[in-house]
Amino acid sequence: MGIEDKVSGRLKQAAGGLTGKEALRREGKEDERRAEIKREAEQEREAAARHQERAEMKAEEAERLERGERPDAPGGEGRVDPDERSRPGRT
Repeated sequence: MGIEDKVSGRLKQAAGGLTGKEALRREGKEDERRAEIKREAEQEREAAARHQERAEMKAEEAERLERGERPDAPGGEGRVDPDERSRPGRT
């Protein structure tokens, strides 16, 4: 993401440097910085999505535990009988 801005920025900087047009060189730097910011924003969005997914998984695990299911048993197939938990020798 933003590769076009980065390339455009580099070209403008080079053209500005060759022609002595400071405004064009400055515009190129701004384009390149915009590309960097877009890339950083995309990385932050991806990291946030990963964190959200982990949070949802933990919430689901907590819900299973509250229902008395084993944490490693998605969908309830590991449901534990409440009486079984209270028997000696069981955890």
